Amino acid sequence: MPKTKTMEKDRKNVFTHKFFAICLTYVFSINAAYFLSTRAAVMLIKKPYWVTLQFVLPTVYVVLIKKNSMEVLGYRKEKAIKGYLAGLAIALPLRLIEDHVKKENLFSFLSAHQFWTSIETIPVEELSLSQKILATLICFTVPPMCEETFYRGFLQQYLEKRMGKCGIIVQAMLFAVNPLHLGQGVAGVFFAFYYGIALGAVFYFSRSMAPLFSMHGMVNAYPVLLSLL
Repeated sequence: MPKTKTMEKDRKNVFTHKFFAICLTYVFSINAAYFLSTRAAVMLIKKPYWVTLQFVLPTVYVVLIKKNSMEVLGYRKEKAIKGYLAGLAIALPLRLIEDHVKKENLFSFLSAHQFWTSIETIPVEELSLSQKILATLICFTVPPMCEETFYRGFLQQYLEKRMGKCGIIVQAMLFAVNPLHLGQGVAGVFFAFYYGIALGAVFYFSRSMAPLFSMHGMVNAYPVLLSLL
């Protein structure tokens, strides 16, 4: 059987209604747990990378339970390096647009209050050189691997099979209500949706995780990289 037909069969086996229901329950359970947690309870839920790491769990469903290849999720070797470099080139202007919008206060609603207590972060200026390097490595590995696999690799492909290109918009909406973005207020949700659309569009045309990893990493690491210059 040709490889393309095999991969299409694998996708049909993975992206089922039952699996999508599980994914939605999974995402909103994370949001609910984050919302309900307090300083006295479930402290780990308030740690950004603990929440992020949960997104890698659905991978177990595909690889170990459904016995499928990671290629179904976009992990392809073909032109991976070229795709990674292309992702960097796409991410930079997107990040510059975000900075311009925030600096010029083009949308006043973005300065609205937080939905709830924001995630505590250390200012970039207070980080040592070794901490900046470590932060950059984390930005280019953990969040892209977990979040892109979950939102673009899983949810978007399911939604595309049911509603075509509109699936890109729906997955971006789900990405925007990630607790890590809700903790950053209206601006966090707005720009998460903005990047969700961009990442979804790139995945739609490339069907590869390579450009998504570099795009996501560049957006996250941009402030740290600037401080290293």
